[in-house]
Amino acid sequence: MGLGLLLGRNGSRLATRSSSGAGIYLEGREVQESFALGSYTTVFQAEVYAILAVAGRAEVRNGAEQIIYICSDSQAALKAVCSPRTRSALVQECGDALEELARHKQVRLVWVPGHMGVPGNEKADELARLGAEETCHGPEPMLETSYHFLGQCEAFGRLRHCIFGSEALLREEMSSLAMSDILTFIRRSERFDEGAREAHG
Repeated sequence: MGLGLLLGRNGSRLATRSSSGAGIYLEGREVQESFALGSYTTVFQAEVYAILAVAGRAEVRNGAEQIIYICSDSQAALKAVCSPRTRSALVQECGDALEELARHKQVRLVWVPGHMGVPGNEKADELARLGAEETCHGPEPMLETSYHFLGQCEAFGRLRHCIFGSEALLREEMSSLAMSDILTFIRRSERFDEGAREAHG
């Protein structure tokens, strides 16, 4: 029977601050870490980022344990990183990291129910909330911007109207736009809005 290492990870988003965070916890070791992921990151992205953070850690890759258990309360994230096809660069990077880890260890992805008193998961959830409360250091967005976020963005609604004459836009049409152009438009619109408020302040 090989040694096993149990890893908890979680993602969180605070509605009061409109910010997201991720947390990882390595049971039996003095490793616990939180990550501030900013305002543009969804809970799903935070969950995937946490799995990626675990898979890429040197302590996990180089440890004596032969079996690695990565526990998550997000079925969506676990299914996504195991899927052979994805349009998300973050999910692809996470899947690649898990494959690389699996070259050296036996990797087990385990779903655990959230908020049910599972010690490692509860600790990871606490760390994720701490990450969401922290100030994000560095330019945003920290991760790729999701179509879900763009669909709720007022500036993107104006972009859709400018290009297509309507704010209603199918996902297929959205994916035909270059993400860099979309983000540039949104940032310019936000700067314009801030300038207008200051001018009339």
